[in-house]
Amino acid sequence: MLAVHALHLGPLDNNTYLIVHEPTRETAVVDVGFDPEAVIEAMNTLGFDAMALGNHEFDYGVGNVVRLVRQAKFPVLAANASGIREVKPYVVLAPPRVPCRIAVIGLITTETPFITGPGATKGVRFSDPAEATRALMKEVQADLYIVVSHIGRDADLRLAADVPGIALIAGGHSHTPVVERVNGTLVLQTHAKSLSLARGDLTLEEMIVYLKRAKRFTRVPVSTAEPWHVWLRYPELAKHVDFITVHLLPYWEGVPVEHAVDYALARYDELVDGKGNNIDVSKVDVSMNGIELQDREFFAAIRERREPNASLAQCLPAMRTLDRLERSLKEA
Repeated sequence: MLAVHALHLGPLDNNTYLIVHEPTRETAVVDVGFDPEAVIEAMNTLGFDAMALGNHEFDYGVGNVVRLVRQAKFPVLAANASGIREVKPYVVLAPPRVPCRIAVIGLITTETPFITGPGATKGVRFSDPAEATRALMKEVQADLYIVVSHIGRDADLRLAADVPGIALIAGGHSHTPVVERVNGTLVLQTHAKSLSLARGDLTLEEMIVYLKRAKRFTRVPVSTAEPWHVWLRYPELAKHVDFITVHLLPYWEGVPVEHAVDYALARYDELVDGKGNNIDVSKVDVSMNGIELQDREFFAAIRERREPNASLAQCLPAMRTLDRLERSLKEA
């Protein structure tokens, strides 16, 4: 089951952290003749930060687990499983990689010895997930504690109820979509086989706390990248940033490309509050008929043995629109 969670702490291009559950079996793109090494290599290329060990990694024995973990260029986590030196209980993401210290704890289902083949987990000991998490939270100093679990929905909810202080549980194993908040902990699970992507939104109060933490750890200006309507809905957020970072997404709001410049300028003007707040337009999506689809079209053309449609000439209208927008903003 491939269940990916993206943890977003700032501009998407710079601060998105990828964590994954049990990626080496039953993905949406592979069936017969599955090659788990290829999945690990893809994860290496994408720059994953951590992976939670799952029961299916043991389907071919402990030796398979060791081989895959050694291939991975990121830590493979299971705090409640001991006996495999290469598997780590947790990893800490720290400044300057992230704005504060984030401890990521991995958990695996204790059912693993009973749902894999005979002898598949030989030499590995599994312990209670809550006890392992509680012990690490006492041992590891961090500003945020995140659990990447492969223990299932019910066990995730129990963990959130029994162990206070966890910011997020990104779960897997039971193949159930989950978005719940228990005991102050956000619990997410993304179904199975890449069918969905989990998204967890912070409350205004939580975002303000994180912004204050980020400012304590850096001397550079701090902001959060949000769509234009978020800044209008929560004007008090602007009091806690050094500048306003805004996404303008006319394409996703159904605005035709020929009207995108006027739309973007109108949204920009709405954010000018007369209080001298600097505004950084970090992203403008005016069309999906340009650069975003070139790669997809290119590979499709190869498969179909035809000339690609995503030519430079077809990108020019979108590029002209972006150029007009940039010029207009500089003149504003």
